[in-house]
Amino acid sequence: MNVTKKEKITKHRHDTGHSQDLQNELAVSSDASRLVFKPREVQEQEVRGQEKIEAGYQITQHRLPIAVNGSLSYSHLVGQKWNQAVVKTVRIKQIQLEQDSGKSLHDDTRKQTLIDLNRAGVALMEIVMEPDMSCGEEAAAAVRELQLILQALGTCQGNMAEGQLRVDANISVHQPGDPLGVRTEVKNINSARFLAKAIDFEIQRQIDVLVNGGVVHNETRTFDFKLGQTIPMRDKESLQDYRFIPEPNLPPLIVYDNESTPVNADPQQVINIDLIRKNLPELPSAKRTRLVDQYGILPEHSFVLVSEDGLTEYFVSVLQETKAEPKKVIGWVIKELLALLKHYSLTVSQR
Repeated sequence: MNVTKKEKITKHRHDTGHSQDLQNELAVSSDASRLVFKPREVQEQEVRGQEKIEAGYQITQHRLPIAVNGSLSYSHLVGQKWNQAVVKTVRIKQIQLEQDSGKSLHDDTRKQTLIDLNRAGVALMEIVMEPDMSCGEEAAAAVRELQLILQALGTCQGNMAEGQLRVDANISVHQPGDPLGVRTEVKNINSARFLAKAIDFEIQRQIDVLVNGGVVHNETRTFDFKLGQTIPMRDKESLQDYRFIPEPNLPPLIVYDNESTPVNADPQQVINIDLIRKNLPELPSAKRTRLVDQYGILPEHSFVLVSEDGLTEYFVSVLQETKAEPKKVIGWVIKELLALLKHYSLTVSQR
């Protein structure tokens, strides 16, 4: 059975207009995901009758996202020892810019709901993936890879626990050859590990419902990590009727290349995707391949080195200082160094 899933990636900013830094970060992230750029992007108002947006409407992109039709290749470790890397690809439907909304805080003791507007109006980047993943671990692997890419690009620190990156998962089940089933949305999952658990639980829950003659409802759910299961949310956002109208207060965001850039344009005031593409840093997949080829380490060890910020650089510095065999150094890093850091709740950058 297949899983329908959508990822929502949040990138915090302190304004809702088109700052040059935010425009460049959108373009960099889009190009790294091999998306096709739209030459002209227009903002729209999404009219939502809800209390979590002070203005009463949300600025978003509906008809013209900044980039479309991309892909993300990620490696999924399989096998009894999780030492076999299988490369898979998920299609990226689009990347778009929109405003974040506030969040509801339900107080069961006092039987009231509070509204936290601290993040309302902050600009976020939303990445929408196609339903190409079939289990929770595949989805978690794709999110981890995307997290590493965004961190390498400098467009997002990617700390899910702090809400810098949030994931919504749309999940449905169906028999092979049948159309996609009715989907449920599990919102605001804050770790890749919980994402895998939430999806796998929801897959089995929907299968059990259908096997017992029930009906899967299109609803919004959340993942209770203590119970290890998804539960219905109180506000059924899927039932709201959204209306989109053009946003007149923001100018169009235009992406250029070398051929289309105006002759007298200030390079600091335009987004030139060819210049951005030329200056992209080494991405995680390329770094893993280089480590395997250059130092002769195992592919699964390259995943460990790339997965934590600064670990690759530390590995290389130890090699240069000690002149030891790479296989001995990687063994020490994985078995002793990482265990020691975990024991003292430290990261490589804090060593």
